[in-house]
Amino acid sequence: MTSEQKHRPITKPYKQLLIRMIDKLGEPRFFPLLSQELNNTIPQERSNIIFSFSQEHGPRPLSHDITSPGITKNLKRYLKGLYLLDPFYLASTEGLASGFYTLNDVAPDNFRETEFFLRYYKKDGIADDMGYCITLEDIGQKERYLHFSFAHTENDTLTQDRLDELHALEPLVRTLVLKHLRLTNNRELANPTSDLHRQLKQVMKDFGSSVLTGREREVLLLILHGHSSQAIADKLEIALRTVKLHRQNIYRKLDISSQAELFYLFIDSLSCLNLDENPDPLSAYLAPPSSP
Repeated sequence: MTSEQKHRPITKPYKQLLIRMIDKLGEPRFFPLLSQELNNTIPQERSNIIFSFSQEHGPRPLSHDITSPGITKNLKRYLKGLYLLDPFYLASTEGLASGFYTLNDVAPDNFRETEFFLRYYKKDGIADDMGYCITLEDIGQKERYLHFSFAHTENDTLTQDRLDELHALEPLVRTLVLKHLRLTNNRELANPTSDLHRQLKQVMKDFGSSVLTGREREVLLLILHGHSSQAIADKLEIALRTVKLHRQNIYRKLDISSQAELFYLFIDSLSCLNLDENPDPLSAYLAPPSSP
């Protein structure tokens, strides 16, 4: 908790949330109730999802209020692998401190131009995303995190006052969550055993390895995540012209011409995943069809 948070005045929404949630600690529906109360405390047009994030498992939704068929479908796609491109998932599992964050705080500089954002945010009327990141190390859960996602629609007027209120509530939300998990022995954090997350992480590591050089694969992954050429140059400490040359070589070798085509190539190639034969799904995807 920062010194600014320690000395922030107790607001009316803070008191309301505390009063309404203090006797819900330990209840089975704690997370759906908390999500509902956050919406009641600071009303706005948005969809709320509470995720459990982990280094060892894929994301698991603990609560959501999604009713839109389009967003429901996208949530299913997200859980099947698109989360590997999600700035909030990546930032959380890379050690983001507990706090309130907007998409601009965690996303690469060119993320809003990516096909991921255009297809899975903008197409469904989502203009922005923000939320709480809560690290769980204090309750003995290393490399485990909770993420409260508040996806705002294009119809919602997001004022600075609303942002300030959400920011002010973060220490209370974090305290309530950690207290609840202690009371319930972290039962909501249990993950079913699955090899999918391990396989998907391997795909991210080896995507393109059958046709690209190691440096080209580094550049490719940064492009997929939404970094501009200049940001890639800064991150890899190489010249901008070198990044542009790598980008040209990647597109030529993969027979594509844009970041959007690269995104769909990544998504489509996941259907060819077979780690027993080749950890790079592109190897099978780009292979010529076998003769009858």
